[in-house]
Amino acid sequence: MNDVARSLRQGLSFAGEAITFGYPAHAWDVFHTFLKAEVVDDRRLAEQIMALAEGAWNRNQIKPVHWLVLQIRCCFALHRNNDRELDPVLADLYQAIFVEKLPSELDVDLPVMHNFWRLLRAVRLRDGQDFNLQLAERAALVAASFRQGGGIAPIALCDLHVLGLCRFAKQRGMPLTVQHVYLPFALLDQPV
Repeated sequence: MNDVARSLRQGLSFAGEAITFGYPAHAWDVFHTFLKAEVVDDRRLAEQIMALAEGAWNRNQIKPVHWLVLQIRCCFALHRNNDRELDPVLADLYQAIFVEKLPSELDVDLPVMHNFWRLLRAVRLRDGQDFNLQLAERAALVAASFRQGGGIAPIALCDLHVLGLCRFAKQRGMPLTVQHVYLPFALLDQPV
C-alpha cells in the first residue's frame, strides 16, 4: 500500500506541476485530480485546484458537464467543511441528476450518478450507516460497470473517487465498515 500511495502522490505531483505551468484543466481533470488528492491527503494540491478560477476549467469542453460541475462544487465544500455552502449545491445537484432530463447517452451512468449524490448527502448528514450502505451499492454498481466495459480501465483497480469521499467521511468521524476490493481503506492511512 505504501508503494501505491507513493506512486499516486508522484502522479499527482506531476498533475499539480502541469496546472502550475498552464495546463488547461477541464472539469473532468479537476474532478479526478481533486478526489485523488483527497485520497492521499494532499491538501496542498487540493487547495491549488480549488484556487483555480472556475471559468478556467468549466468551459463546456465535454458536454454535459453541469452535473459534474455541481459534484465538484460539493466536493470543494466538503473539503472546506462548509455545510452552509454545500447545502444549496447539493440541492442543485439533486435537481440536475434526478429531476432534469439528461441526454440519453447518460442513462447507463445514472445509477452511479445517483449513488454518488447519496454518498455526498450521507457525508453531509454525517450518517455513517447510510454512507456504508451507499458504499456497498457503489461497489456493486462500479463492478457491474467495469464488467460491462470489459474491465480494462486502470481505474477498475480501485474506486479513487469514492475513496476521496471516504476521506471526508473519516474526517467527520464516520466509520468505514464496507469491505470491497475496490475500496482499500488502508490507502487513506498512508503517511504523507
